[in-house]
Amino acid sequence: MNYMFNFLLPVYPLRCSLCGEPLLQHPWMKMGICSRCVDALRKESVRDTHRCSTCGMPLISEKDSCLTCRTKQHHYSSHRTLFMYQGRARSLLKAYKFQSVSSLALLWAQLLFEAIQQEFSHPPLIVPVPSRGSSVRTRGWDQMELIRKNLSRRYCLSTAKLLSRTGGSSQKKLNYAQRMLNLTGHITCTCTATKLPQKILLIDDVYTTGATLDECSRVLKQVGNTEIFALTLAIAPY
Repeated sequence: MNYMFNFLLPVYPLRCSLCGEPLLQHPWMKMGICSRCVDALRKESVRDTHRCSTCGMPLISEKDSCLTCRTKQHHYSSHRTLFMYQGRARSLLKAYKFQSVSSLALLWAQLLFEAIQQEFSHPPLIVPVPSRGSSVRTRGWDQMELIRKNLSRRYCLSTAKLLSRTGGSSQKKLNYAQRMLNLTGHITCTCTATKLPQKILLIDDVYTTGATLDECSRVLKQVGNTEIFALTLAIAPY
């Protein structure tokens, strides 16, 4: 198998998902991205910027909370994100979700692992936000579940698929209230209260209004007395 792979690679070279450069000699080859683009991507990180203490949106004022979170009660304690949903992060997420570049799950898992190490001295149980069934059928795989498996296998983090999702329509054009209504009753917890840990870290791809994280957190807290944190790959600008 390795011989065949090495034989075909020069003829059908793997290319960087961002710049298109062949990945024959790149250490990030299996992740579908070149080292130069990884370095450029890291510079777009918002993890060290001044952010809302609850939703994680970067702030331009000296206040600790954004205007939205001052008037809204979330079911999760805090949310952090890696990038704004723009630039290279947006391009890579679109390639991952809509162009079947599943190898990027390795990249996202590594970046999440690095963030988890910085945010938590003892990482909570990691639970992926479930995708809509129709999206999984169209894509052929669940984007966050694939990342969860990599976090477990490659980095030995405690993870579990505790949430399932049925029905519900696309939420792209809905506001927060409409999204919450669309999600109600469609996300369920597959775990009993006795098996829920004291802390859970939800992971998702893009934070838009926070409705999905709120509903997932609400469902988990209904089952057991657990504190919910959230970490996403990107956050959409208001």
